[in-house]
Amino acid sequence: MEISPDGAAVPRIRLADDTASAVWRAHDNAARLLGVAAALDPGAPEAGSAGPALRRVLVALGATAGDLAEVNRLLGAGVRGAVADLGVVDDDVRARFLAAAGRVS
Repeated sequence: MEISPDGAAVPRIRLADDTASAVWRAHDNAARLLGVAAALDPGAPEAGSAGPALRRVLVALGATAGDLAEVNRLLGAGVRGAVADLGVVDDDVRARFLAAAGRVS
């Protein structure tokens, strides 16, 4: 996968296929783990009079974990989509060159 926006000052991003798949697998794994954390019920922490406040903090952390899980799901899907799109373009360009080579020879 290579991303190369227009403009000479913009750096290129080049990822080998195995690197790109490692990136999306890492996002998928993070989404799964954060989803597990988000689904946990903190119950009633034994913290004396601070228990209700601590529970609110833990519930908020769970909600944030859920949000981060969704972000990672979207990022993983985005990387997979970019790789797939670039692969289709590569295949199309290859086919055109092969067709052109057949007409020339």
